[in-house]
This record gives sequence, structure tokens and C-alpha cells, in this order.
Amino acid sequence: MGDLSIDQVAQLLGVSKDTIRRRIKSGEYQAEKVVGAYGEEWRLPEFQFNKAIEIKEAVPMAGEVIVPMARQVTVAELEQAMQRLMQNAANKAMSRALQEQTTKIKEELQETKAELKEELREAKETIDILTERIDTQGLALNNHFQLVDERLRAIAEKNKKKSLWARIFS
Repeated sequence: MGDLSIDQVAQLLGVSKDTIRRRIKSGEYQAEKVVGAYGEEWRLPEFQFNKAIEIKEAVPMAGEVIVPMARQVTVAELEQAMQRLMQNAANKAMSRALQEQTTKIKEELQETKAELKEELREAKETIDILTERIDTQGLALNNHFQLVDERLRAIAEKNKKKSLWARIFS
């Protein structure tokens, strides 16, 4: 059994070198620093990756192979994940309901707008008709008043007392 470098393990698992370094620091992988050709470097015992090596050899043409890793999930992490999922579901439901309400309100507003436009059009027609009637009646009243005025003047002329001289010489 030999030791593998960070580069070799990263290629084997299909992850970045930084991921391997993080896993070493978190204690997920056993590793030791050794003096290499360019200074100190991490070496990881090969036995930790036997399963990944077997999968890699069994499926040489496969692109990325996901190797199952034993990782304990804490209750707090599960609770957080559940809260996020519930919050996301609630947000989606709220968003959907809000969108439905908005659509319903828009439709009602458009119906009301159409009804109001129709009422306004009818009111304008009524105003036009009444204005025309008023104009017609106004002309008729003016004609009537002029006629009454003329008749009153004629009657006043007839009933006007003639002056003394006019009565004498007529």
C-alpha cells in the first residue's frame, strides 16, 4: 500500500484540491505531512480510498463517480434543513396564493372599469340629449317672449292716451 498526494486523491474522487484539504483539516481523512521534492506535502494513506479505487477501476470510462462517504448529520442540521424546506414551501404557497389574488383583483377591476366606462358613455349621451332639449326649449322661449313683447307693445300703443292736440286734430 502506498500513499497518495492531494492531487491524486482529488482526481480519484472528482473533487477539487481545496475540498481534500478541508476534509483533512476537519479530520475526515487521515493524512500526514512529509518532505517531498518541493518541500512539505500532505500524503494520504491509500487504504482510505480503496472503495473509490475499486469503482474507478471497474468503471474506467465513467466521467465523475460519486463515492459514498460516511458522514454523520446532526439533529441541528436536520432541523435547519427542515425549516428551510418548510419556509420555501410556505413562501411558494404564499406566492401562488398572492398571484391568484392579484389576478382575481385585476380581473374584477377590469370588469368594473368596463362597467364604469359604459355608465359614463350613457351619462354623456343623456347630457347631450338634455342639452339639445334645453337649447331647443330656450329658442322656443326666446321666440315666445319676443312675440309676447311685440303684442304687449301693440296693445300699449293702442291703449296709449293720445295727447290733447292729437285728440283735437284727429
